[in-house]
Amino acid sequence: MPAIVLSVDDYPPELYRRREILRRAGFHVVEAQNGEDAIAQVIAVRPDIILLDVHLPDIDGLEVCRRIKDDPGSAAIMVLLMSATMTDAGARSRGLDCGADGYLLDPVEPEELLATVNALLRLRRAEAERRGAEDNARVLNARSRVLFETMADGIALVGAEGRCGDANDSICRMLAVSRPDLLGGQFAQFIAVDALPAAEQAFRQLRETGTATAEFALRARDGSIVE
Repeated sequence: MPAIVLSVDDYPPELYRRREILRRAGFHVVEAQNGEDAIAQVIAVRPDIILLDVHLPDIDGLEVCRRIKDDPGSAAIMVLLMSATMTDAGARSRGLDCGADGYLLDPVEPEELLATVNALLRLRRAEAERRGAEDNARVLNARSRVLFETMADGIALVGAEGRCGDANDSICRMLAVSRPDLLGGQFAQFIAVDALPAAEQAFRQLRETGTATAEFALRARDGSIVE
């Protein structure tokens, strides 16, 4: 499916020029001639990128850009500001400060316009993939947390220094201790006395090499061995 480009300009010949360049390159083009229509088109068609003229007859293009970027529903849409009059560095800085993703000076050559549009679309896709990966990771972490909390087996996450960083309800019941009392404390107090040397050796190996494997009995707070 071709990317949707919203082209916004109050000068019909410029709209026509951009339309021909973009359509020949395979883009689907929709148009608006003022700021209010541009915002309405953003809501109606959800474009992938907007080519936005800075000088519009109703709302300044910078303000249109600001509104688009301030709205969580449209903030991810790429906005490329364009101007034939606001060409100094200060104008370009103000444009980027309002949230624009790029700024081109008109008249722009077709090759530069297409290269910039394609670069911004690649950035949009990369951002969408990153957000998707983060969402998936959050879901996975939430599911893992549920599994961790509901397992019948007791689990305690203990660092190389021997302190407990996390624990599920099962291990707390086994050790007859509350989670707040367990977290942050030295886990050695719950290791069977005759297993302490092996445990200390395992923690030493973990600190030195980053990995260790060991098995040892645990004792509850009352001193009884955990079965």
